[in-house]
Amino acid sequence: MTGPYLGFPPRRHYLTLPAGNRQIALQGLGLYDATFLHQRFALASGRLLLGLGLEFPFRLRYDPPVPEWWDRWLAEVAEPLLGPVAHTAFRLPGQPGFAQRVTVLLFGADARPLAFGKLLARDEPSALSVVAQEELTANPPASFHIPHLLAHGRFDNMAYQLHEVLPAGPHRQPDFDPAMVHRVIDELQDRLGSLPRTPETPESHVPAHTDFLSINFRRAADGNLWLIDWDNVDWAPPLTDELAYWMGGVARRFGPTGRRRIEQVRELLRSRGTDDQIATAIAWRKGRRPVEAIKGEQIIRDGL
Repeated sequence: MTGPYLGFPPRRHYLTLPAGNRQIALQGLGLYDATFLHQRFALASGRLLLGLGLEFPFRLRYDPPVPEWWDRWLAEVAEPLLGPVAHTAFRLPGQPGFAQRVTVLLFGADARPLAFGKLLARDEPSALSVVAQEELTANPPASFHIPHLLAHGRFDNMAYQLHEVLPAGPHRQPDFDPAMVHRVIDELQDRLGSLPRTPETPESHVPAHTDFLSINFRRAADGNLWLIDWDNVDWAPPLTDELAYWMGGVARRFGPTGRRRIEQVRELLRSRGTDDQIATAIAWRKGRRPVEAIKGEQIIRDGL
């Protein structure tokens, strides 16, 4: 791939966006997980500058670290399903040559978004990921929507999934609302209760999204609530999703937290279960995420 590119945010270049197409660049900003206040400010500023056509602050001075297999994957997987892909907006964490987890938006020649894709060369989706998405598509929940899974499979040493894009227009993270959280979790468990269990799955475990974080919720322009990122669906102890949402949400919204924040999360969890269930959910989560990305989450988890 050659040509000028934009990187966002400036200097860090977490996203790689095609230059010279304002519409695609603005849509590509939707790949940025703006959670903290400074990230929200950066996103709002980026939208303003790009909307005015001011690309210079974001101009890349090097070729983006697009993986060597990208053109082959487009030709062999994406384009037979979607048609010609004219532009791509990337989220490419890691250094050049280390693009082992690639998140993309694919666009046609008219700048219309064709699909959202995730390609995992280092991590695998859970065994229940596709089954859960197919079940929720066949039996849609009333309280939330999920993007339809268009295709999935393996390519070289990667697992990939292609999804429909969310409705056009700006999206936002919904406000923190216990009633909304409980309603979504209850319906998720009801819809996925028939997922296959292994002999080792404890009877007490319930189906869980497990990445049930505020950054994976979107309130679309049409007013509907969307829950995304279904890679890690699993059977887990009760309160696992509640724990992930309230621990992560409070930590991200308020930063490193003290005793008051710990008690806030404890009360939110106690409204749904017991102290023993809280402890069991924490132990399960620790076994799968031994190191939290955010200091505030670690403080809350240790405090609980």
